[in-house]
Amino acid sequence: LNHGPLLIWCLGWYTLCYSTPAEHPFITEEERTMIETQIAVTAKTKPKNIPWKSILTSAPFLTANLINFGHAWALFTMVNEMPAYMGKVLNFNVKSSGLFSAMPHIAMIPTSIGIGYLCDWLIKSKIMTVTTNRKIFSFLANILPIPFMLGASYAGCDRTWVILLFMGMMFFKGFAYATCRANPVDLSPNYAGVLMGIMNGIGAMAGFFSPIFVPMFITGDGSIEEWRSVFYLAAVIMVVFSIPYLFFGSGEEQPWNNEMSSTLENSGNSHP
Repeated sequence: LNHGPLLIWCLGWYTLCYSTPAEHPFITEEERTMIETQIAVTAKTKPKNIPWKSILTSAPFLTANLINFGHAWALFTMVNEMPAYMGKVLNFNVKSSGLFSAMPHIAMIPTSIGIGYLCDWLIKSKIMTVTTNRKIFSFLANILPIPFMLGASYAGCDRTWVILLFMGMMFFKGFAYATCRANPVDLSPNYAGVLMGIMNGIGAMAGFFSPIFVPMFITGDGSIEEWRSVFYLAAVIMVVFSIPYLFFGSGEEQPWNNEMSSTLENSGNSHP
């Protein structure tokens, strides 16, 4: 049941997604011509060896990983611990605990999608540079959730307020998905896959360490005060890991992105 929707999505992806318009079996000739006309020249690239040293010593990339780790720590704390919080503190039964634990994550959907449109508009309108945009909204993605998260720990056993506050927290966490989470594409379009793999790997470490640290604060059934310490820890990590990105983060393509050879050809020639 849990993986059924994922399987359906994968089938759709493999059926409908292709590398180029010319390869797509379902596209109309009009659509193919329009796309290839607007993207008149494509680059056929032969990458050199991945510039690992440049990547792993890049301050913009390293600090992007830090701010993403802070985001991931709070996210995994919610994913891993909310059912227990709902059950032990708010006294929901197992069925209700799962339902209400999901509500904060549902609240993140509109912002995780809508923030992309907002950021694109701000950049295209020249209200913000890409770098300023990434810094501000990545920082807000880690800072704005904090008062909601801590507020929930002071709302006691008031179920309505706690759930609403957690929903507010996750609503603002959605800012990360078009900012620090998209930053690898800004820094290096040619190696974005490598960068995203590293970022996801480091972020996943938060999901490993968070459940290890939580039991250090929670004893027995766990009082609200003990859970509050868990949330304060998450708040500190989000703040501390966000600050370096304000100084060293970037939305500009990095010089090592072009450490590769390329030859250009007209995209129209790729289709007989």
